[in-house]
Amino acid sequence: MSYNAKTERYEYDVNGCKSGEYTYYYIVNGKDVLDAFNTNSKKVDGKDVSYFTYKTFDDLGIKASLSNSKMSYNENNVLSVEFDGADKDAIKKAEVSSITADVSALGLDTLSIEPKLMKGTISVTDKTALGTKNIPVVVTDIYGNIYKTSTQVEVTKNNSSSFDWDEAVIYMTCTDRFYDGNTSNDKAYNTTDVFDKKGSLSYHGGDFAGLEQKLDYLENLGVNTIWITPIVENSDTKTDDNGKEIPSTGYHGYWASDFTNLNPHLGTEAEFKSLINAVHARGMKLMVDVVLNHAGYGTEDHFNSILKDTNGNTVKMLRDDSNTVTGDDVYDALSKLPDFVTENEDVMNQLVEWQTDWVKKYDIDYYRVDTVKHVNSETWAAFKNALTEADAEFKMIGEYSGAGYGNTAGELGTGRMDSLLDFDYNDQAVNFVSGNVEGAESFLESRNNSINNTATLGAFLSSHDEDSLVDKLTKEKGMTEEQALNAAKVAAALQLTSKGQTVIYYGEELGQHGLNNYPIQSNRYDFDWAALESQKTDASSMYNHYKKLLAIRNDYSALLSKGTRKNIATSNDEGYSVFERAYDGNALTVALNVKDAAKTVTIPVSLAAGTEVKDLYSGATYTVGSDKAVTVTIPAAKDGGTVILAEVKKTVDPTPADPGKKDPTPAKKDGVISVTDKAAIETKKAAPKSGDDNEAATYVCLLGLAMVAITAATYRKKKACK
Repeated sequence: MSYNAKTERYEYDVNGCKSGEYTYYYIVNGKDVLDAFNTNSKKVDGKDVSYFTYKTFDDLGIKASLSNSKMSYNENNVLSVEFDGADKDAIKKAEVSSITADVSALGLDTLSIEPKLMKGTISVTDKTALGTKNIPVVVTDIYGNIYKTSTQVEVTKNNSSSFDWDEAVIYMTCTDRFYDGNTSNDKAYNTTDVFDKKGSLSYHGGDFAGLEQKLDYLENLGVNTIWITPIVENSDTKTDDNGKEIPSTGYHGYWASDFTNLNPHLGTEAEFKSLINAVHARGMKLMVDVVLNHAGYGTEDHFNSILKDTNGNTVKMLRDDSNTVTGDDVYDALSKLPDFVTENEDVMNQLVEWQTDWVKKYDIDYYRVDTVKHVNSETWAAFKNALTEADAEFKMIGEYSGAGYGNTAGELGTGRMDSLLDFDYNDQAVNFVSGNVEGAESFLESRNNSINNTATLGAFLSSHDEDSLVDKLTKEKGMTEEQALNAAKVAAALQLTSKGQTVIYYGEELGQHGLNNYPIQSNRYDFDWAALESQKTDASSMYNHYKKLLAIRNDYSALLSKGTRKNIATSNDEGYSVFERAYDGNALTVALNVKDAAKTVTIPVSLAAGTEVKDLYSGATYTVGSDKAVTVTIPAAKDGGTVILAEVKKTVDPTPADPGKKDPTPAKKDGVISVTDKAAIETKKAAPKSGDDNEAATYVCLLGLAMVAITAATYRKKKACK
C-alpha cells in the first residue's frame, strides 16, 4: 500500500479487474479493520468485510451534441451527452460520476455538467474570435472508467440590434405599487384578498396597464430593462401588527397559489401581451420575477395533490418533517413558507415546466430568479437548460443573498445563472459615500477584473428586501436625511459608471426611500408621481441627476458595462476618487466627491497637451495642459459630486472646396475620419473579430458608405444654410 498525502489515506491498486463484487478489509496493528470511508459492508463466512462493485463494458462510448450548431456571444447553447455503443443500455445515470466540457475555446474554463441531467448550458465570451470551436467532453463513471468525445460549435457575429446582456440598465418595480392603469381590477377576488391603498400589506392597484401607460417615462429616464415582480396568482394570509391581526396579501407576487394563471389584480392576458409589445416597440426588454423555492401560505393541499408516480401514488411537492433538515438553506422552509422538494426529480421537472411555459407562451426576455440560495443546483441547471432550449438569448439574474464577485456560490459560469444581484456592491457603495473611498475603489477594481458578459453582476443600491441606501446611511452612519440624500447622488454616479449591469429601484431616482420594517414595509412605497413633476423643473433634483447619468451610461454603454477600470487618485481624508474606465481605445475619466464642499483636483490624463476634454455631466470643457493634466472642480455631493471627462474628438469639415462638385469626398487628417464617441464605441463593438476578409471588407465598405452619407447630409445642410 502507498500513502496519499493529499487524501491522507493509504491506497492499494487492484489491476485487471473484471465486472463483479470485490470484498476486502485492512489489517492495522494486527487487527482486522473495515474501510471507514466506505459505507458498504457485509459478512462473508461470518467475517465483516467492506466491499465495492466494479463494472467494465466491452462496447461503450459517448457522443455529444448541441441544441444549436451556431451561437453568438449573446446566446447560450445546450450541450447534451449520451452513451453510445452496444452496452449503452447497461449503464445508468446514477453510475455516472462526473461530466466535464472543456470550453476554453469559448474563452472560459471547464464546465461541469450535472450527471443526472446529462446536459448543460454553455456560453461564449464577447472576446472570442469568430469561427468553429472544438469542445472536448469527458465522462467518468463511478467505476473509474473514462469516456471521451468532442463536439463543435461555430461562433458567429452578434447580429442582434439590441443591447447586450451585460449592458442591461434594469429598473425594478413592484408592479402593484407603481401605477394604477385599470381601476376595474381594484377589488377583492376572494375572502382573504384586500384592496386598500392605505394598507401596508394590501393591494394598491398597480397593474400591467399602469406600467404600459408609464413606459414613456421609463424610456425617457434612460433604462432599457424593466423588472416586474412575479405575475402569477398569489395567496393571502393574516399577520400580527402590535397584537392586532391585519390582512397580509400577496401583492408582491412571492406567495404563488397557482403557477399557471396570471394574478387578476395585475391584469388580463391581453393586457400582459400589450405591455410586452409596448416594451419591445421601444427597444426595451421585460424581466419577470420568478420563484421556484416556495409557494404561498395555505397552499399545501393544492400543490400536494398535483403529482402522481407511475403507480398512481401521490407525490408531495412540499416538504414535511420526513425531508426537512432544520436550519439548512435548501432543505428547510424559508419564513415558514411551504417549501418545494426540489431534490425530487418529479417536483423539479414540474416547477421547471411551469416557469418555462410562460416564456413559450409570452415573449418574455429575462427572468429575475428569487431565493437562489435555497434551491439545489441541479434544479437551476435544469431550469437554465429548458429556458435556453426555448430561447437561446434568454437570460437569468439570480438573487443569492450575500453574493458578490468574491462569492458567487458556484452559480456563475456553471451553466446556471447568467448574472447575480451584487449584494457586496450595495455594502461598498455605503462605504464609499461614508468616506472609505480608498477601500471601495480597491474592491471595485478587483470586481471589474472578475466579471464578463457570460458571468456578470447587477449592482444595486436599494431593494424591496432591505433598508434603502438612504436609510442605511441615516441608521448606520449617523447622517441626517439631507446628508444621506446628497450622498445617494454620489452613490448613483458610482453605480452608473461601474462595470456590468445596474439595477435601479423604483422611486430611488426621486430620492424615495424606506425601511424593511415588516409589517409596515415602508420600502415598498407607492411611486410618487407628484414628486416627479416637481423635480423635472429643478436642475439640481435627484431625478435630473439620474437622467444625466443614465444618458451618459447609454452613450457609453459598451465602455461602462464592459471596460477596464484603473485608479488614478483616491483620498479618504479629502473625500474624492478619480478613476479611468476604458474600452477598445476609448476612455472616460470619472471624478467623484463625497464631501459637502466642492473640491478642485488636478487629474493626470493619457492625452497630449492641448487636447480638449469635456465634462459630460456639466458640459464644461477643459484643455489638457503641458503637464498632461486637467484641473477640474468636482461639485459638492449635494450638487451631484460628479465629473466625467471625455476627449472631444476632432472631426474634419467634410464640405468640399467646390460645393458644385458631385460626390464630395471628406478631407483626411492623418488618415483618420473621426465619428462621435458613442458611434466609435458601438462600431468597434459590432466589428467582426475573426479577421475574415469578406466580413472585414463588408464592414469597411459599410462604414465608407455611412461616411459618404454623413458627408452628403452635411453638405446639403451647409448649402441650405447659405
